[in-house]
Amino acid sequence: MHGVKSCGILMAASDSKHENVELLFPPKEAGERIWFGSEDENDH
Repeated sequence: MHGVKSCGILMAASDSKHENVELLFPPKEAGERIWFGSEDENDH
């Protein structure tokens, strides 16, 4: 996907051996939107 901007993120957890990985599904009302960079780079 070179050249395609991605706004997606996956949250996952694994066991200590990293043999089992599960996706996390937080409630829709949980958390805040964050970004890294300057205000000029935030386009949402």
